[in-house]
Amino acid sequence: MEKRDEADPTIPGFPDGWQLVPIEPDKAMVQASIWALDRWREKNGNVQGFVPPGEKYQIRWKAMLGAAPTPPADDRLAKLDSSWRESLRIERDCQLNETRLKDEFRTRALAAESELARVTVERDDLLTKIKA
Repeated sequence: MEKRDEADPTIPGFPDGWQLVPIEPDKAMVQASIWALDRWREKNGNVQGFVPPGEKYQIRWKAMLGAAPTPPADDRLAKLDSSWRESLRIERDCQLNETRLKDEFRTRALAAESELARVTVERDDLLTKIKA
C-alpha cells in the first residue's frame, strides 16, 4: 500500500488516525490483544484483577491494530488511484474553466455596460438636437 504523502492531496490514503485492517482478525492480532492485556495487568500489579471495560477494549484494540498485517498489493487499487487522479484533474480543469468563463463574462458585461452608457448618451444628445 502506498504511504500517504501529506504534501500531495491527490494521493488516496487514509486520514490521520485511520488504517486498513482485515475484516476478521488473524491469529497474530488476537494473540497481540491477549498479550497486551497480560502486559497491562503486570504493569499495574493486577495479574488476575479487574481491567476497566473502556480501558480493556482500548488496550486490545491498539494491540490488534499494531499487529494487523499489511494489505496485499492489488492492481485494483492502482487502477482506482489512476482513475481517481484523472477525476481530480478533470474536476480541477472544470473549476479553472468555470473561473475563466466567469471572468470573461464579467469583462464582457462591463464592456456591454460601458457601450450601453455611451449609446444612451449619444441617443440623449440626438434627442436634444431633434427637439431644438
